[in-house]
Amino acid sequence: MPCRPCNIPVSTAEPRAIAAAVAHGVSLERHGATHISDQDMKWADVVFAMDYRNETELVHRFPWAEDKIALLGAFAL
Repeated sequence: MPCRPCNIPVSTAEPRAIAAAVAHGVSLERHGATHISDQDMKWADVVFAMDYRNETELVHRFPWAEDKIALLGAFAL
């Protein structure tokens, strides 16, 4: 299933994401970060958190959706 269109960007990418991308030769210069809304969370079948901090923040904000929040690194080989 394709991702739903993103909301209007509210800021540039998070500094941690920028540093990680640069380390892999990727530019996030044109990337825009958005806040996930209740509507987004209700719409999604799964939401991937990029790290433990993101996962904790998402579970704190959306405790009713904890079963659909997954740490992306958990799927790494």
